[in-house]
Amino acid sequence: KLKQYVIISVVIVAVSVLTRSILLGYMATAYCCYHFTRGTDASSRIALFFGVAFSLSMFEGFALNPGVNLGGLSHPRMLSLCILLPMYFSLKPEPGMKKFHAIDKAVLLFFAWSVMLDSRDANITSIARTVLWTFFDYVIPYIVVRRFTANYGLIFTAITFALLSQALVGASEAILKWHVHTDIERMANFSSQLNAMYKFRYGLLRAQASYLNPLIFALFANMSFLCAVIFYMKIGLKVPSTYSKLMAWAAIAFSILGTLSSGSRAGIAGSILIVIIMLAVRWAINRKSDPKKLLITAFLAGMVMVFTLGGDIIRENFDYRARLFDIGV
Repeated sequence: KLKQYVIISVVIVAVSVLTRSILLGYMATAYCCYHFTRGTDASSRIALFFGVAFSLSMFEGFALNPGVNLGGLSHPRMLSLCILLPMYFSLKPEPGMKKFHAIDKAVLLFFAWSVMLDSRDANITSIARTVLWTFFDYVIPYIVVRRFTANYGLIFTAITFALLSQALVGASEAILKWHVHTDIERMANFSSQLNAMYKFRYGLLRAQASYLNPLIFALFANMSFLCAVIFYMKIGLKVPSTYSKLMAWAAIAFSILGTLSSGSRAGIAGSILIVIIMLAVRWAINRKSDPKKLLITAFLAGMVMVFTLGGDIIRENFDYRARLFDIGV
């Protein structure tokens, strides 16, 4: 499966760059989705969705305006249209997954509440657009993953690959001083001035990969680090026969490089916190004890450590943002 994700990601990016057309990149995405999901089970299709979710930018790359402005069609939305939407209408969920529980209803209510907040003081067209893309961006993925996922290990592997691949891209950006995905966005004549800016820290370009923002990239780099640590510690996973410590350490190294290349000090602090919490989880599992209290203790200890060791940095960043706020007001 990982080889498949690599091939698809390379094809999509190559088509976008060589043809200088984001639309043709999306057409390549649609073809790959059709070709690689034929005859596969539901979990494999969902895994493909997550595995290539970050191949291109997460932001709007192609404007839809068939007489009415429908907003931008992004790469994840293209994947949702090609993979998840057909599953939503054609597959039948397992009998035990048909009924929504309280948590499912709470999530859907949260989506509805988000639509209401985004629709304040808006016209009918913008409200309809908000409802449309909330349905495709959040409701469809949640329902499909909730009802049709049977192989969670495969989904986790796909997510881990997607996050680590972008961490590696980010590390390459910092070294080469080149924002790969920003230039792809420029080809499509869609790149905001803020996203297009090159930001440096400590002499290195602040990486952003397909997220088009160093801080967002740092958050996802932390997630890639968390996935790599879970993979290394084999917590709650049935690892494949090809598992090796070398592969696990390589995944951790890629995720650390990604976090560092973002230039985000919050990202580095987040990685330290993840290590402390995961060590606490492992300790609790080995002792066969309830990890809840230990998790809370580990989280608090991690926060104390972050604020103690990085107190000056935190105060410096807080003061800087406070001054920005004062100037802005």
